[in-house]
Amino acid sequence: GINAEYGGHPSPESMRRGAAVLRRWAHRPPSRGCATTPTGKPPPLGPEPLGLYQQVHGGLQRHGIVILGVGNLCLLSGYLMSDPVGLRAFCATGSSLGILFNLTRDPPVWPNVGWGAVFVVANCGMLLSLLLADPGLEFTEEDLLMYEQQVMPHSVHSRRVHRLLQQAG
Repeated sequence: GINAEYGGHPSPESMRRGAAVLRRWAHRPPSRGCATTPTGKPPPLGPEPLGLYQQVHGGLQRHGIVILGVGNLCLLSGYLMSDPVGLRAFCATGSSLGILFNLTRDPPVWPNVGWGAVFVVANCGMLLSLLLADPGLEFTEEDLLMYEQQVMPHSVHSRRVHRLLQQAG
């Protein structure tokens, strides 16, 4: 047993007895019977098959770095675009993939999931407002010429110039 003389560790005699028991078990003949479960049926030969959720979750965990990499490439592509619709679409996609990555960590990284959701909602809301905006812009000949020569080289969107011209008079 445990002996205070040995600092609370097993005594050498106790260690020898334990080793003798292990040697006897190691030379035991194999069992002739079949183990059964509480229902009386033999246990399954392999591990139980995984459900669909476990299979998908495991696959996402194994490929998490790829998912995160693709998400970051989407974010970078969005930030490099001058088209606001493309920017919002790519940024929403990148943030969604970031959420997916953070959900499949063990344990999930909930603050990152929350902030990712905020960015997805913001980008999708702005994307929706851009898609629902009035597509028909009508410039007069004089305004169109002014826009093309003086404003367009500075990457100002035509919708903004049209709105300013309408407000001016």
